[in-house]
Amino acid sequence: MSAGRYDVIVVGARVAGAATAMLLARQGLRVLAVDRVSFPSDTISSHQLQVPGAALLHQWGLLGKLTAAGTPPTRRVRFDAGGLVMDGQFPAHDGVDALYSPRRTLLDSVLVEAAREAGAEIRENFRVTRVTASGGRVTGIRGSAPGCPEVTETATLVIGADGKRSLVAAAVGARRYRERPVRSFASYSYWAGVPVSAGELYQRPGRAVAVFPPTTSSP
Repeated sequence: MSAGRYDVIVVGARVAGAATAMLLARQGLRVLAVDRVSFPSDTISSHQLQVPGAALLHQWGLLGKLTAAGTPPTRRVRFDAGGLVMDGQFPAHDGVDALYSPRRTLLDSVLVEAAREAGAEIRENFRVTRVTASGGRVTGIRGSAPGCPEVTETATLVIGADGKRSLVAAAVGARRYRERPVRSFASYSYWAGVPVSAGELYQRPGRAVAVFPPTTSSP
């Protein structure tokens, strides 16, 4: 079974994929973005939207959606290295002078909805099984939603935004670079009732702890 042709298919609709789909759709391209999960959906994350990233959301008209959902700005950071303490503000970048720590359930959903509003088609719970090709050129994807038959979608360009174990990258033999062995691990959690108005980082030999004001609510 085959379906309509798109200008661009984006595989993966989280931060990178949804933002890409949104920007391309805003330029008038016919865009399909697919993801194997439905939104809102949590995921392991570095959990920090640095000032340049917040400036991009502001430029796209989306930063207000984070603040309206209860994500406070962090304009100051205190860094304690054990013997040396630095306390200061972030320099402004394109009119934004704060970082934000939104839950991924919020950030990803905001970007997905912005892509939809721009005219991109978003298919959630859609698992891509393979990338199609003809004459040495990628032509589209094949996959399905739960309980539905597989379909083939074609496009002039297929973009892989499906993570470090990318099916798209594997299919086209993308070269790996800057690989490093795992040397540490991190964990994070959410706490209520902790009076935190600025970022705090504490570094000691072999370990580090940080706390930032997160989103106070999630969809």
